Amino acid sequence: MISLQESTPSMVPLVDPSLFGPTIEQMLFHHVVAGRVHEPDFHYFRNLGPADVFCDIGANLGSSVISLAAAGGRCPVHSFEINPALYPALRKMAATTPNPWQLHEYGLGERKSLESIYIAKAGDLYILGEGTMRLDFLQEPASLERLRSYTVDGKVFVGRMEVEVRRFDDCGIIPTHVKMDAEGAEVTVLKGMPQTLSEHRPVMMIENGDSTHVDDIMFAYGYKPFQYNVEAEALIPRVQNVQNSFYVHDTKLKENGLG
Repeated sequence: MISLQESTPSMVPLVDPSLFGPTIEQMLFHHVVAGRVHEPDFHYFRNLGPADVFCDIGANLGSSVISLAAAGGRCPVHSFEINPALYPALRKMAATTPNPWQLHEYGLGERKSLESIYIAKAGDLYILGEGTMRLDFLQEPASLERLRSYTVDGKVFVGRMEVEVRRFDDCGIIPTHVKMDAEGAEVTVLKGMPQTLSEHRPVMMIENGDSTHVDDIMFAYGYKPFQYNVEAEALIPRVQNVQNSFYVHDTKLKENGLG
């Protein structure tokens, strides 16, 4: 691995995923807790039932599916994860979740291709939850500050893995709700789902990694931005910088209690 701050895509070496074992064990122990809603926003999905279809883009180690079930959602789930090192743990979790859960072992993007994802290392810890197709996203000041918080000496390194990427629209899935956490690659994922956005119009919960450009795309498809209000247990118009933006299509505002 080489220094993150000084690297370019052509410089970043491949990293052996067998080295991730201790980090994955730590992540499972500290962050994957059955029955716990790990983000309050997931309470929005508490009423989802068998007629709904939930797509989890950026599964990591399954916290979103655990949160969905813990909140009360009882719908089938399709999870997409780009990092092959996480698949063994996700397969085990898929076998125990109460929701029908299908794991898709590839990433999502604008076109079918082979790509690189970049994995940061801080001290002895691989920051697998922030693996991304965008090296420049890891190098942004906010990302660097966050990654350095894991270190004693402030040094952060980066390696890459070669991964498979497909378009969402080619997967044959019609979602009613989508959660997306693509570590800065949200725009790339959205460019691979024009049919889904224009025809099926799912409610989208997107982590604010690149909110300005995501807004531009979602507005063009007729969506409006909202945030989840925990006290009201409902979506309200987005009025502040929040962790997740909810996007609801103009034609589905009333059925989501927003018209």
